[in-house]
Amino acid sequence: MVFTVPFLQYFGGIMQFPYTLGVVAIMKNEAPYVAEWLDYHLNAGVDIVYLYDNDSTDNLKEIILPYVQQGRVIYHDFPGDYRQLPCYHDALQRYRFLCKYLAFIDADEFIYPTNNGSIKDFVEDYFKEKEDVGGLLISWVFFGSDGEEKTDFSRGVLERFQKRGKEADYTCKSIVNPRLVFDFYDSPHEPAFLNGVSDKDEFGNTYFEKNEFSVERIFIAHYAVKSKEEYINRIAVGDAFYKRRENVTENGTIDMEVFNFRDQNDVEDTRVYEYYLKNMQKTLMGGGNAQDCLLKNFEILKSGNMSMEEYLSLYHIYTTYKYLLNEESRQIVYRYLKQTIVSVVNNIVLLRDLELFLSDVPFLVKTGMDLETVKQLALYAYHNAETLYLKNKEFLGALILRGKKEWIDNL
Repeated sequence: MVFTVPFLQYFGGIMQFPYTLGVVAIMKNEAPYVAEWLDYHLNAGVDIVYLYDNDSTDNLKEIILPYVQQGRVIYHDFPGDYRQLPCYHDALQRYRFLCKYLAFIDADEFIYPTNNGSIKDFVEDYFKEKEDVGGLLISWVFFGSDGEEKTDFSRGVLERFQKRGKEADYTCKSIVNPRLVFDFYDSPHEPAFLNGVSDKDEFGNTYFEKNEFSVERIFIAHYAVKSKEEYINRIAVGDAFYKRRENVTENGTIDMEVFNFRDQNDVEDTRVYEYYLKNMQKTLMGGGNAQDCLLKNFEILKSGNMSMEEYLSLYHIYTTYKYLLNEESRQIVYRYLKQTIVSVVNNIVLLRDLELFLSDVPFLVKTGMDLETVKQLALYAYHNAETLYLKNKEFLGALILRGKKEWIDNL
């Protein structure tokens, strides 16, 4: 096989995704809180929630069933210890090409755009404004217990706790373009991006460039403590990141130092609750349309001007939703996909597109793409990526890349 197809200038079709904005969350015994959290985000512009259940012993599954039946929540049973980062890895592999943007947050975190508009609109506008940005960094703002000692499930979290700290916390979460993220580092706060991109805050500053943590345009309202009783119960249960929480001693007593730090009640702030009430009065926003995505993206494929990101997105959408097409249409789309892959790989000009293709090679092979073709394309992409790494003196990247050579050879 000779890869000599001349470079086709990409004029850019408008890539369609089944969903624009999704949320990935792993939960453990969050049944009393999950309905409010889902209603908040699904009414504020989130299209789909990928919910991973980490050994819950309460009725979490029963509470979310109506949302699953509506197609707004995808449920995964995800047992075991230390499962938050494996959950994020799984979601990236499954959904990076089905969702334009993904937010990775917890069940006690609520994304709040201060203009009171749609979260989805905010995210879309942000990524249009910023170039070479892989994610939107959003700072925490702690909402404290307001002196509540006991659990009260008669009211929601947003109504009960309306006092917060004066300043944003240094900790951030990210809403990312998942096709530019290959995994997370050793923390749910640290997505690992492909070459040349990073996550930046609302004003375009990276984490290390920030002199202060701005929450002027958007922040995450973090209800990390709730009442003192709820905090103690939560720590005793543990979570998906720690098997035993760091502030639980070996003899089982709870160190309240973290509670005292996060129990911030300096400023009354009702905006998040009012935003929730306003959005609950609207008709629930719908998700995406997979069939339209297939048809529109197929037109881009036929034009011959398709980027690697668009090609892999169409391939995943086709693989997931091909049941929406009749048999003749399925055969036509798949034939084009098989015929086009060589020219798409050969036309790659960005290192991160080479990295993206290499990360998806196992999926291509698993779903029936011709093994020998994919193997030769992977080796071609690998050598091109290695050359670019060495040319740019990115020796660590070249070293990490070499770890992929063995599994390419063994395809």
